[in-house]
Order: sequence, then C-alpha cells, then structure tokens
Amino acid sequence: MIKHKYALTFNLIQHGFLSALLFIVTITTSYAQPVPAPIPTPPPGGIIIPFPIPPVATIPAWQVLLIILVIAGIIVLLSWLVYRTLRRWTCYPKLITYTATRDRILVTKDGGNCWNNFGRFPPPGIRFDATVTLPKSTCSGRLQFVQDVVTHLEREPGIVTNTAKECISSNGRRMLDTTDPYHEIHIVGAGPHAITTNDTPGHALNPSEFFRRHDTFKMFLCWIPDSGPFAGKRFTVARLNWWWKANSEAIKAANADCTEVVSPTVTLGWRLTSAATEHFSQRRGRRTLRSPVTSPNVTSLNWRQC
Repeated sequence: MIKHKYALTFNLIQHGFLSALLFIVTITTSYAQPVPAPIPTPPPGGIIIPFPIPPVATIPAWQVLLIILVIAGIIVLLSWLVYRTLRRWTCYPKLITYTATRDRILVTKDGGNCWNNFGRFPPPGIRFDATVTLPKSTCSGRLQFVQDVVTHLEREPGIVTNTAKECISSNGRRMLDTTDPYHEIHIVGAGPHAITTNDTPGHALNPSEFFRRHDTFKMFLCWIPDSGPFAGKRFTVARLNWWWKANSEAIKAANADCTEVVSPTVTLGWRLTSAATEHFSQRRGRRTLRSPVTSPNVTSLNWRQC
C-alpha cells in the first residue's frame, strides 16, 4: 500500500510537470513571429548595426566606493572574528613588546685564542626581549625562541699553514641555527609573561690570515599550547630579522687587536678590518604567520675548499 501510494504521487507529479511544459510550449509557439524591423540605410561612410545597442548603465563613483568599503569592512570583521575564535581555542598570545639590543663587533681573546666576535660577552652581541599576555587565566603552554640563518664564512691560508681557501656556506638557503628551540619557558595564566635570550656569534681566527663572515638571522617567537584542540602544535607569534658581518686579518703582533702563540717560535696577531658597527636589527619584532626553518641544521655544514 505504501509503495502504491508513492508510485501514484510520482505519477501525478510527472503528469503535472509534462502538462505545464506542454502549456508553456503551446503559448510560446502560438504567437506569430515578429517581423524584423528594416535595417536603416547608413549615412555615407557609416557602419550598419543590425541590432539596437542598449544604453550602458553607469554607476556613480560614490556607489562604487561605498561597495568597496562595505566589502572591506566585511573582510576585516570576519578576520577579527576568526582571530578571536582561534585565539581562545589555542590560547594564542597577544604580543606586547618584542625588541632587540645590540653590542659591537671586535677581535678579542677568548679562552686563550683570538676570536672575531659579535659582542664582548658580556654583554652579548644581541639580546632579545619579548612580553606577551594570554587570553584566559586557564591558559598554559610553552613560549619559545626559534632561530634560522643564512650563513657564509671564508678563511684563507695563513702564515703557518699552506691550505687552500675554505668556506662554510648555506648557499643562500635558510637553515636551523643550532637548536630547536633556541630557548623556551613554560607559562601559565593571563600574564604578562616575559622571555629573553641572546646570541653572540663568532669564530676562531687561527690558522687564518684572512677571515670573512656574513650571517643573516630570523629570530621567531613561537607558542605551543598545553591543551585544547591544537595542543602541542606550534604557532608563530612574531619575528625579528637581524644580521652581522666582519672581516679580520693577521698582522704584526705590535699592531694587533689580539695576539696568540700558535707555535713555540710564532706569535700571530689579528685585527678587525671592517667596521665594528657592521650589524643591523629591526627595532621591533613584527607579527607573522611564517614559520622558522627547522631542517637542515647549520651544524651539518663543514669547511670545504672554495
């Protein structure tokens, strides 16, 4: 009985649809076809247009501007709502401050050897300070610094050795700087919460007569929530770009910034030949959605002839 009822309903719908379609066809074909209007004779040198051209409707400029502003406002509102929702789901930190403080470049004695360093350590070459707040008192997670780098080092044979010129280079490719994370702390509650770290890159000068180095870094501030649907996932909060470069050479010990006994009969000295201010960093870190490069590691690079 149920099958018969559904079949009857389907047949009624089908006949009704066909009847309506037949009615439309009958109506549209019952009228006489309109006689095309004669094409006017164009003036001398004119162009024949076989059909009328409808007038083009113009929209006032203020209406176009209003439409653009409404669309932009909707996009901004949706972005803000998405940001607020994700921030509460992930306990995403709000960045309050992210700054860097730099020292200077020098050739100095470190552990009995001469080094070309960025920073006297103390103070370090560059120090990073960041402050954030969390959206809820129940939030907790890890606040991290992660750094990647593009590096290039060159050393040329010195007085003691006769080796060929050697290089360590990432060839323009970004690589993880040593460890992941570079530094981290665990925080709980709304905050504010402060995190700080530093970097003092440098290299030993012996046994080189000439040494050159240029590093470009990106220090990322990252967040990993403890709980919620995104627990354990890393989010980038901000990034601060910085670089340094230095050239140094071996000279007579009397005129050197640093001297080192390299053999019982030979004492070498080195001096900085580039400016002590050959370094730069952004004044403040900037919010970003980009993530740091975590593989490969710069420690996998070795000296090679170049």
